[in-house]
Amino acid sequence: MSAQVPAHVVDRLIELYCQWRSECWEVRSAYERFTSATADERALSYGVYLAALDREEAAAGVYAEQMTRVASLVDHAAKSHDTVEPYGRRGGRAAAARGGEAMGV
Repeated sequence: MSAQVPAHVVDRLIELYCQWRSECWEVRSAYERFTSATADERALSYGVYLAALDREEAAAGVYAEQMTRVASLVDHAAKSHDTVEPYGRRGGRAAAARGGEAMGV
């Protein structure tokens, strides 16, 4: 028997993936602007590029953390024949850390 992952958990993972990929495109755009910047613009465009890298790294970390959490819960649920419901739909550590509604993962 396999564990069932609720649709809201899958939806949130897809949302996190899309956020990460959006940040990847921002890194690419910022790098292109940096490499074509004039000497006067180079320092500022490099700072923008570094900021984009930081945002991409943060988004990748959130996505990876949630994928790891869900994978662990799926493994545990499969062994116990349960449904995956990490922290429920609201609340939990993720909500507390963000100061808002949990993503259900």
